[in-house]
Amino acid sequence: MKSNRSFICFFLFISSIEIIHTNDQIYPWLNLPSTPSLPHPNQGHFLQLTNHRLWYNICGQSIHSPVLFLHGGLANSDYWSLQIQELQIDFQCIVMDSRGHGRSSSLSSSSESISYELMTSDVIALLDYLHLDKVHVIGWSDGANVGLHLGMNYSHRLFSLFIFGANYKAGEDNQSIPPLFLTYLQRVEVEYKKSHSNEEYEILFDKLLTMWHQSPNWTKVDLEKIPSDLLIWIVSGDRDEVIPREQTETIFKWLPQSGQLTLPRTSHFAFLQDSQMFNLVLRKFLNQNRNSSTNGSTILTRSLNLLSFIFLFRLIF
Repeated sequence: MKSNRSFICFFLFISSIEIIHTNDQIYPWLNLPSTPSLPHPNQGHFLQLTNHRLWYNICGQSIHSPVLFLHGGLANSDYWSLQIQELQIDFQCIVMDSRGHGRSSSLSSSSESISYELMTSDVIALLDYLHLDKVHVIGWSDGANVGLHLGMNYSHRLFSLFIFGANYKAGEDNQSIPPLFLTYLQRVEVEYKKSHSNEEYEILFDKLLTMWHQSPNWTKVDLEKIPSDLLIWIVSGDRDEVIPREQTETIFKWLPQSGQLTLPRTSHFAFLQDSQMFNLVLRKFLNQNRNSSTNGSTILTRSLNLLSFIFLFRLIF
C-alpha cells in the first residue's frame, strides 16, 4: 500500500509542474473546471450515526419526487453544484458527503472501514432519518456504484437510477494513472485538508485504494437482482479516462431494462466539463420517470374508478 501511495505522490509532483493547460477549449475532455459551490443556504446538517457523522444538505422545492446526488471517491457534494443550481427550481435536491469524505467525520485509522456496502447503509440511514420512502438517485463513480448496490438490495427505496461512470469489477493493479485524474487527486487533497488533517487524508486515501483494488466484484447474477421495472440509465463520457468502456458496455448488457447514453467530448468529469449538456440529460431522465409515474397513476386511478362504478352498478341493480 505504501508503494502505491509513493508512486502516486511521485506522479502528483511531476504533474504539478504543468498538466494539460493547453487546448482546454479544443479538447474539453482534457480540462477539469474548478469545483463549484453549492447554492445558499449551504451550511448543511449532520446526521449522527453509531460511530461517525454524515453531512447532508437539502436544496430546492418539493414539487416533484426528491433527488439524491451521490459523489465520487475522494470528492464531496460540491461537485454536484452545477446540477443542483439547475434542478432545485423544480426538484428537492439532496446531497450528502459520503462516509469519511468532505464535511462528514473522518475515518479512524483502526476501527472504521469503508465499502460500498457501508456507504449504501449510510444512504438508507439518511433516507430513514428524513422520512423519505423513495428517491431518484444520481450517482457518479463511487456514488454510481453505491446506486447500483442500492438497486440490488433496496430497490423499493428507489424511483430510478442515473448511473454515471460506474464499474462492476475492481480495476487492475497497473501503474497507469491518467494525467487528468492526477489533477483531480491534487485538487481533492487540498479541498479535504481545509477541514481535516494530513493524517486523516492519508487514512481515507489508503482505505479507498484498498477498496478500489478489491471491489466491486459483481456478476450478471448480482445485477439481475435489480428489478426489471426500475428505470435505469447507464451514462458515460466518450473519453472516460477512469472507467474502461468494456465495463460500461457490460453493465448495460446485463441490465436489459436500462438505457445507455454516451456524452460526447467529455470524460469522467462530464458534469463539470459540459454542465449544460449534462443538466439537459438529467432533466430528460427525471421527466421521463415523472411522466411514466404520472401515466401509471392515471391508469391506476381510472381502473379504480371503473371498479367502483361496477361495484355500485351491481348494488343498485
